[in-house]
Amino acid sequence: MRDRDQDQDTKDLLERLTDRANAYAGHVAGQVLGHRRDAPDGAVPHHTGAAHGWAGLLYTLTTWWEVAGRDIDDRVVGHLAELGGRGVRAGRGLRWPVRVDQAPPSFMNSWCHGSPGHVYLWNAAHRTLGDTTYRDIAVAAAFATYDDREPNTTLCCGQAGHVFALLNMYRHTREEAWLERASERLQSALKSQDARPAGPWRHSLYRGDVGLALAAVEIGHPDEARHPLFE
Repeated sequence: MRDRDQDQDTKDLLERLTDRANAYAGHVAGQVLGHRRDAPDGAVPHHTGAAHGWAGLLYTLTTWWEVAGRDIDDRVVGHLAELGGRGVRAGRGLRWPVRVDQAPPSFMNSWCHGSPGHVYLWNAAHRTLGDTTYRDIAVAAAFATYDDREPNTTLCCGQAGHVFALLNMYRHTREEAWLERASERLQSALKSQDARPAGPWRHSLYRGDVGLALAAVEIGHPDEARHPLFE
């Protein structure tokens, strides 16, 4: 009897948490999906990336609605088209300006502001919506990630973040080439880390050595590897 009561309590708690998360997702969607990304409203992000901008916002909403078994808001498709149109070709890759209101535009090859963070969004969009255009954008974002070797080695701003993005691409496509590219980038990051002095953020997950150490462990289990606190 006690076990059944505990199971019911757990079920009730999960239902309440799910209801709250659904309500919050609806609140966020209502606030920002009705605006264009270049609107002057200060509540609407002007960054394009995963950490501070539209890639992260659309990824979060899309992923939550998928997990919750809810239909994806139709307005997401319009914002995906707009964000995809902001991408700039760089060889076989695609990269996004850090901000939409910056002239001339600046670019970073990082999870926080660049193509690595976009890989997650476009793979999620392809998985949930099925449009092959999203798959093609994800592939281009992954190539931009791989083709530009950022000297920074951290999870947020550098090569450790590249490793997790390339692993995400591997899981989505099951193509061994992406796993090999992730391994190459990890080795590059480890060599670069050995050559530089330790900084003040050394013990930080996102800005220090911990993220790279985690990538070195996770790459041995590519099917379970996830970008921490994001995927």
